[in-house]
Amino acid sequence: MVYNNVFYLTNNIAYVFETGLNGTFSNNILCITGSFTNFSQNAMTSSAVLDNNLFYPAPSTPQMSNSSHAGNIYSYNPQSDNPKFVNAAAYGIGRSTAAGFKLSSSSPCINAGTAITGNGGYDFFGTALTGTPDIGAANY
Repeated sequence: MVYNNVFYLTNNIAYVFETGLNGTFSNNILCITGSFTNFSQNAMTSSAVLDNNLFYPAPSTPQMSNSSHAGNIYSYNPQSDNPKFVNAAAYGIGRSTAAGFKLSSSSPCINAGTAITGNGGYDFFGTALTGTPDIGAANY
């Protein structure tokens, strides 16, 4: 299970994941300012579930994988609005720059996630997870 992450990619890429997803991908933000063709390099399994993720900007053509039977990247409850990070432009190497990916008060990701059983009870920054979850790594 891959959940409550921020993937901020600024280059042109062929795929986000090298292997096919076999499990659940939920409450994640994929902010890709370059272009990408496929969600994964390899075929997704029939048990793969994408739920409550935000893809920004909304891709127009990327596919789940290179396989001919793969469907469009969109899945259950996809979002495509600007996630409205506090200061994503301040990204860099190291944990200290991660605060730029916290959600601003007007983010559509606030209270837009789905509950994850056994999530550990805290977000990336140590904030307790209460109420309806947010999409992304930081609970507002």
